[in-house]
Amino acid sequence: MADRVQQLLKTEREGRLTKDEQVAIGVLRAAGEFPPATTPATATRGLRRPGLDIPGELDPAAARWVGAETLRLAPGLAANPLIAGPLSAGGEALAQQIEGSPVDPVAIGAAGAMPPLAAGIVRGARALGRTATRMSPTLFRRAHEGAQETLGTMAEGMRPALSPAVLFGQAGDLGGEAIMVTSTREMLKNLEAGLPGKPVNEGLKKVRQHMSNIGELVGDSPAIRLDELMKVRRDLGRSVAERGAAPEMKAIYKGIMQDLEVAAAAGGAGATVTREALTAFKRDLGIARFREFAELATSRRAIAGADTPILNVSKLSDLVSKNSGELTKLLGPESREMIGAFINRFRSLPPEHAANATNILLTGIIGGAGLAGSMGAGMGPLGIGLSTAGAAVAQELSRNAFAVGRNPKELNRLVNMVTSAARWSVSETSQK
Repeated sequence: MADRVQQLLKTEREGRLTKDEQVAIGVLRAAGEFPPATTPATATRGLRRPGLDIPGELDPAAARWVGAETLRLAPGLAANPLIAGPLSAGGEALAQQIEGSPVDPVAIGAAGAMPPLAAGIVRGARALGRTATRMSPTLFRRAHEGAQETLGTMAEGMRPALSPAVLFGQAGDLGGEAIMVTSTREMLKNLEAGLPGKPVNEGLKKVRQHMSNIGELVGDSPAIRLDELMKVRRDLGRSVAERGAAPEMKAIYKGIMQDLEVAAAAGGAGATVTREALTAFKRDLGIARFREFAELATSRRAIAGADTPILNVSKLSDLVSKNSGELTKLLGPESREMIGAFINRFRSLPPEHAANATNILLTGIIGGAGLAGSMGAGMGPLGIGLSTAGAAVAQELSRNAFAVGRNPKELNRLVNMVTSAARWSVSETSQK
């Protein structure tokens, strides 16, 4: 009987009693023959004590507690500390009103100050790390060697699984496949109508030579062998890759590629492998182009007793930006985004002049001399030396705090959530 009573009490707490059970329990309880109902307030303690059952309905006190703690914790999701600060202060103020506690301006002010303060501390730590990297030859060398290693790993990761040589070899085994040259023939026809028979311009002369070679190969046939088409494509591709190549050559090349695309879409094995080989070849060209930009942005210098490649990230960024269209065309948008992510990651890499200790020393001497002069002639040599070093480090820290830029959004969001959770924990402890 006792087990049945406990089961009915549990069912009652969970709100799953039938109408007949409710009537029967009401009658027995009025006669004093059934235990009183468990109060919602007793069950709602489970919200703040892990392991206890949470009831189906919250009493007003529990609802107020949930609302207040949500207001305290939710602002931590904001990535911008200048937004998270006011939200935290407002959330704390509303939480105090919901709880019915006296207004605590100190707690409200602390809630609003913690997100920007925490972000400033994180940015200061990043600036301190950059300062150490700039002023320590060993750290400077390691930072640049790490950037070069990351660059090389990224470039190799862009390469296709099979090299162009392997794919072209496979395509050569299928060279007898017939390729319809409709687009190529149409492109030659259009160019023939717009070019003089004997052009004087060197670029157009070369266009005419390619048109003649391809025209002889195509003739009146609707299709030609894949291996023959690839021969003229290879010759044409070298001309297209030259700087200042005439756009007419690119038009012919485009016609050949369109015919290969159509053949591949129709299920031609040779055309499919050839298309893959050409795509891989383009990626290799794009990787070589990016490595060329990296070499142009890299200088070499002896740092900490070792020959060190020093990457000028700003120069690399300019080169990539000016040639963004070409890189995207050769490598694809995903690889172009990888390059952009690399530049953003290493944007704070110290430049070559940062390794010049004389430059830092002169900055410190000037700052120290000004500080000593402002404090009077009674300053001894030790005081001047300390002020000189302090001014050098302070100026370098200030410059690096600006140079490292804003904290990443993910980092700010993590810091804001941690500070909100810490403030919530302190609030809970004080309430207890």
